[in-house]
Amino acid sequence: MIIFKDIFSNDEMGSDTYPHRIIDDVILEIDCKIITCKPGAIDEALLGANASAEGGGDDGDDSETISAPDCVLANRLNATGFDKKGWTVFIKDYMKRILKKLEENGDQAKIDTFKKNAQGAVKKILGSFKDWEMYTGESMDPEGSLAYLNYREDGVTPYIWMFIHGLDQEKV
Repeated sequence: MIIFKDIFSNDEMGSDTYPHRIIDDVILEIDCKIITCKPGAIDEALLGANASAEGGGDDGDDSETISAPDCVLANRLNATGFDKKGWTVFIKDYMKRILKKLEENGDQAKIDTFKKNAQGAVKKILGSFKDWEMYTGESMDPEGSLAYLNYREDGVTPYIWMFIHGLDQEKV
């Protein structure tokens, strides 16, 4: 299994246990599912446990349930409050910090790919800004990477985008 960790905060942002793909060599796209569970049962739900099938009965009280994308819950991602102007300031700084990290590592091919393709992803997010939900890692580090959640054309199937150059891949 590979865990995708933010290079700035070291927060876990996702893993390869979800269907995923790389888009334009800059975006890691992860498919998600909406799950509903009680706050104390989040870990069990993400591991595939089924309380009703295992005799752990449901008392029928839905007053304390959480519905969210599985990847958001599993990685303890936190919603941000960016408006378009605030995000524009953030993303410009974030892109500069990513480029600096790539230059420190000296991989010219990655630098060229990032410079060529990252701007297109930023423009896509900016062009449909109101459709995206943004999440930060568990530490809520203001300089950390963001996960960008949106929905497929059906309006119900969530997916997450992350800039792959802002992530380390840790094999476990």
